[in-house]
Parts: sequence; C-alpha cells; structure tokens
Amino acid sequence: MATQLVLYLSNLPFSITEEEVIQFLEIPPEGVEKIQFCQNKKGQPSGDCFVAVNSQEFHTAGLSKNSQRTAGETSRRITVTASSPEEMENPNAALAARREKWDG
Repeated sequence: MATQLVLYLSNLPFSITEEEVIQFLEIPPEGVEKIQFCQNKKGQPSGDCFVAVNSQEFHTAGLSKNSQRTAGETSRRITVTASSPEEMENPNAALAARREKWDG
C-alpha cells in the first residue's frame, strides 16, 4: 500500500462541507480518500480539517492553495500545509501540538 498523503487545512468557515473543501482544493472527488473535520472540546467545528489524497499530484495541487480565499459570504484565507496519517488519526493531539508551535 502506498503512503497516504495528507493535507491539513485551517481557518475554515465552521459551516464548510466536504464538497466545498474539495471544490476549494480543486481536486477531483476521486482524488480524495478521506476528509476528517476537527471539533473543539464542545463537539463543535473547529475550522480545521485533514484531507487524505491518493496521489502526489493532488497533494501538490492542494498545497498550492495555501493562503487563498474560500468563495462566498464566509470567505476566509485558508492555510494549507502538509500533514501525516498519524496526525489525521489523532486530530486533537495534532491540533494541540500545532497550536503550541504557533508564534502569533
């Protein structure tokens, strides 16, 4: 089995759907293996998600969307970075570790 390629998206609108994530990334739906939305401690959307893609081409295309804006009324500048299957499987620990590294 090939190594799973994972993207991490942050600063998403809380109401974004899987279809809107795929549309934002401009990756065909068949190129997406899984989308994992993250939740806060209250079980509400946190504005983060992990997207597993099935080729290096789609991974690179997704990374190229870093700092671009979503469409519509809830337009926001989205951060897209490389992640890992391990972070995707344990998103709360991954988010905590990423926020500890944040220097803003």
